[in-house]
Amino acid sequence: MTSTVTSTGRALAERRERILHRVLVATAVLAGIAYVPGMWAAYGGELWGLMVADTLAYGVILVFAFVRRIPYAVRAGGFVAVVYILALVLMVQLGPMGAGTVWLAAGPVLAAVFFRTRGALTALSLTTLILVALGIMIHLDPGLVGGRLPEVEYTLVAWLANAGSILFLTAVLSLSVAALVRWLEGTLSQSTQAAEELRGANLALEREAAERQRLQDRLLQSQKMEALGTLAGGIAHDFNNLLVPILANARDLQSRLSEGAPERDELDEVLDSAGRARELVQQVLAFSRSSSRKRNATAVDPVVEEVGTLLRRTRPPGIELDVHLEAGDARVYANSGELHQVLMNLATNGLLAMESDSGTLLLATALDRDEGVVTLQVSDTGRGMSAEVTERAFDPFFTTREPGQGTGLGLATVHGIVTGLGGRVELESQPGEGTTVRVHLPELRATEAEEKPAAPPEARIETHDPATVTSWEGTSANAPRILVVDDEETVRRVIGRMLEREGYRVVEAADGAAALETLAQDLDGVDLVITDHAMPKMTGIELATQMKDIRPDLPILLTSGFLDPSLLKGAREAGVFATLDKPYENDELTQLVRRGLEASAR
Repeated sequence: MTSTVTSTGRALAERRERILHRVLVATAVLAGIAYVPGMWAAYGGELWGLMVADTLAYGVILVFAFVRRIPYAVRAGGFVAVVYILALVLMVQLGPMGAGTVWLAAGPVLAAVFFRTRGALTALSLTTLILVALGIMIHLDPGLVGGRLPEVEYTLVAWLANAGSILFLTAVLSLSVAALVRWLEGTLSQSTQAAEELRGANLALEREAAERQRLQDRLLQSQKMEALGTLAGGIAHDFNNLLVPILANARDLQSRLSEGAPERDELDEVLDSAGRARELVQQVLAFSRSSSRKRNATAVDPVVEEVGTLLRRTRPPGIELDVHLEAGDARVYANSGELHQVLMNLATNGLLAMESDSGTLLLATALDRDEGVVTLQVSDTGRGMSAEVTERAFDPFFTTREPGQGTGLGLATVHGIVTGLGGRVELESQPGEGTTVRVHLPELRATEAEEKPAAPPEARIETHDPATVTSWEGTSANAPRILVVDDEETVRRVIGRMLEREGYRVVEAADGAAALETLAQDLDGVDLVITDHAMPKMTGIELATQMKDIRPDLPILLTSGFLDPSLLKGAREAGVFATLDKPYENDELTQLVRRGLEASAR
């Protein structure tokens, strides 16, 4: 409101300045037109005082008209004073009935225009004093007024009548003009204020529209990433199912070959490629926020310092590395491996962006206690990105590198991990000005760290050393019978062959209903169940729950190519003794089977 009033007052002042300037310029022009003939007439009548007064007045008007640095009050007041001086000189030289009365009446009117009512009243008081002074002069000696025209004589009575008319007319004109000016300024003030308020409202609407558009863009981006994450998770699940027989069969064939066989090298290439494919799937799962890693209160600065130490050993010689740690003891609810992956992905992109092998890579942390946000920043002085590239930077498999030089999952993985941690990612980049990525994560306060439940024991079982696992010895007649449940026939067949080579008996089921029917036909005929989770009609967790209702002591192993924390929690609640990520190695599966059988035999 204060700014609006100030702006309105400034607008009125500027408008008065413009009016005064135009009046002065017009007066200067008109006076210039009348100056020469006026001087000629005054010279012929030997009106030397009038000539001097006109010349001085014209010079002053020119100064006031064209020297705009003079303050408004000086210009306006000086102009009114010049009018009064001319009026007085003309009345003394030519008599009170000449042109001087016109100038005398103009003074209060001009004062009303420039200074409103107060100026008009002041000018009227000055006009009254002049008229009284002239009346006294006429009373003392009529020749003192209009002495240059001796043929004209005035009486005091005539002067009083004339002076009253002049004063009345002047008062009416000046006060009317003052009222009109005050009304116009009030109207202008209201209009200006309304215009300012409207402009402020428009600016507020524009800011609101821009903020709404920004939030809408963020929502659309979030929805797009959510949809892509769901799609990526589904693809990863199917891809992991495809990798299971590839890895299992390749390992099986490799175990049958002698050490020097040339085919072993070819199988090594197959296994190496499958391993890289497995890592790629893990990146896709990270992008889709399907991480099953344990999270706890993790200090940010030590992780950044560790990444900085690693980068100092591996960075190109011309790259300078700056590490600024300002988060102190701030912690976030995360896994240190996740933070390490985020920082390494961002740092790798930054190093690759500095193609000239010279520049600066910055790793920094900051803490905003008021907002409860920990910020990780990675900045480079590389080539930067255009707006089009920035818009698509987080899309999975989008890359600006040459074919074969990148998967395009780096920033997509970062986005997936950070979003899964409840944070957000900001990207700033301009062509030729480098790139800055800020990761904002919610700070885990001390009270929250105490309230956070300790990471529950993982249902997922790590790979064990075969030497520590007791192998089962028995005959095919009394070998444990294992039920394998999976909707993929190839996966069932591969797992079956793998277990049969270990001496187990295997029975297969294509879905949950068939598995329940098999169990119902012989409750004690199944010693362990291996089931996939993502199956049509009935999930692996639902199957495990129903089987546990029938046989509480039955060990169940859950496998999935799309494990996430919610699935692990559901598996524990269903009584599953272990979970296993697809694709897995043969030893991982057989060791877990032996562990499950040993546990059930106790």
